[in-house]
Amino acid sequence: MNRKKIISLLEDVVIVAAAVLLLYACGRIFVCDRFRVRGESMEPTLHTGQWLWVNKLLMGARIYKTYDFEQPQMSCFRMPGLRKPRPGDIMVFNYPEGWEDGEIGFKINYVYAKRCVACPGDSISIRGGYFVNNHCADVGTPAQTQRELSDTPDSTLRKRGVVLRAHRFARAGWTIKEFGPLYVPRRGDSIVLDEHTARLYSKLLRYECPEPDYAPGDTHIFLHDYYFLAGDNVLDSRDSRYFGLVPDPFIVGIVPRLLLEVVTR
Repeated sequence: MNRKKIISLLEDVVIVAAAVLLLYACGRIFVCDRFRVRGESMEPTLHTGQWLWVNKLLMGARIYKTYDFEQPQMSCFRMPGLRKPRPGDIMVFNYPEGWEDGEIGFKINYVYAKRCVACPGDSISIRGGYFVNNHCADVGTPAQTQRELSDTPDSTLRKRGVVLRAHRFARAGWTIKEFGPLYVPRRGDSIVLDEHTARLYSKLLRYECPEPDYAPGDTHIFLHDYYFLAGDNVLDSRDSRYFGLVPDPFIVGIVPRLLLEVVTR
């Protein structure tokens, strides 16, 4: 084989390899990606060590505008999607307190998998340990884990190390057994700020306006959709009961239900 043919063959190999890498990268950015489950917060549905495929086409892929991931604020936009998230969907998202406890901040590759129990426009409550969504009779959380939370005395739960107070909402007197109702804001919703609403949504207000200057009676219009996400293992899951609502830009994608059923059988 002469030198020209060798060079031509190498060029073809480089072109094919570059095309494969480009397709792979585009697939992960726009179509799907996979993540590994760590921890037991989604038991019995998901298990630690299990790999999850995340569909980015359903709600639209998240595209970064900047790549300075050392900053707590994220700039991105979302491609058009096929549908909105629904209660019952398992979603992968960036943990919303990535840098500073008590503040919404973005941290790359710091992701959780939880079930969506309330979408923008829903009101979510917990009554006797059971999730209650005003628009959805069944949010998908396993009945047996909610029943265990409901039936186990508080004293026993404390001995097992279960934190009963809902940290983010402790000042409202809410616990992981008795919670809400909490309205989950959607983009364009407006609220009149008083002592109660300013306290409930203080974290969101600081996220949307880093230096909020509101007085009682002022109106705030939400800039983002928010989600209430919770683990199926309701006795051992750090989720929206503790860290609060998750804004839309932090959502990576949705785990396909059909694939999930096949994987978990």
